[in-house]
Amino acid sequence: MFDDTNMSKNESGTAKPIIKSTLMFFNSKLTDLNDKRLQLNRGKGLAKYLAKSQKNTRDLASLDTALGVMSFSLYMLRFSANVGLLAHLILVESQEKTYHKIRRDLYYSLLNDSLWCVVNLTQFFWLSYRNSISAGLQGMQLETLAQLIDILVMIIRYQQDKKEYDLKYNQAMGMERSRLAIEWQNKELNGLRSLLTSLSVVIAFGLFSFSGVAVPLSPVISSIILISSLLRVLIDIEKDRQLIHQLKLNETSREQIKNEQLAMTNARMKDLNKIILNSVFLPIGFFLLITTPIPLTIIACVSMLLVHWLLTNLINMRYSPNVFVSPTIQTAELPLR
Repeated sequence: MFDDTNMSKNESGTAKPIIKSTLMFFNSKLTDLNDKRLQLNRGKGLAKYLAKSQKNTRDLASLDTALGVMSFSLYMLRFSANVGLLAHLILVESQEKTYHKIRRDLYYSLLNDSLWCVVNLTQFFWLSYRNSISAGLQGMQLETLAQLIDILVMIIRYQQDKKEYDLKYNQAMGMERSRLAIEWQNKELNGLRSLLTSLSVVIAFGLFSFSGVAVPLSPVISSIILISSLLRVLIDIEKDRQLIHQLKLNETSREQIKNEQLAMTNARMKDLNKIILNSVFLPIGFFLLITTPIPLTIIACVSMLLVHWLLTNLINMRYSPNVFVSPTIQTAELPLR
């Protein structure tokens, strides 16, 4: 007789990874799309501020509406994906106790998505400057309070991560312990950077919305984000330097060290290229869209995208670990730190 018991078990076991990978893929794409939306919002806000003195400007109301709808729709979609992923992990965890950290991160993500979905939805439909100045200020106040909740969650997560690090560090030995120490130092510095960035943004929002101080929000926030992004690159460069030094102490082969240096430099150069795109090219593109004829705007935007693409390819060619580096020029080719 044909036994379908094993077949059903195999199909069930195969379906679970497919469901999990699909939900995680969907989650990551929504996160990337939301990050791009935030960058567009910041760039648009800075461009509008800089274009105030211009006489003939183009109305971007349709773009404002589209980004406004995306502001809560993306959080709704990601919340749904995370609920599905959490339900899947709860069912799997009844047999496999290996998903505690993933589940915890999902709980925080669900809190974040529900919080900002409600805030953005409320701002879009009710607490908007389109309705009245007082409604717009109330929307800014609501956003400030939500950012304070974000900071509180950030501190709680840091404390939990510190406990996990201490446990791993005490169990590790030798080179692994040194690597963990370097990575945790990097995480601490980046955590402090993120905290200071969030506090600076909250102070700017609070002064504008609660005290009525005429804070130029768009340029202030853009400057804060730019400085924070550059600091992140510097912190990561220091981490790379320490990791390379650790490899040298452990007498790792020169070829492996060279490849590690190239890979690290590749990542840092791409970070800088992305910062240029988001903090320079994007606001310029929006400014041109507001103030100049469409044909000139298209030419300028295509040119900036081409520069970004060429820089990306140049970085890949110049700092790819797979590219052969001639021994006669190896020292000059390696980045100096």
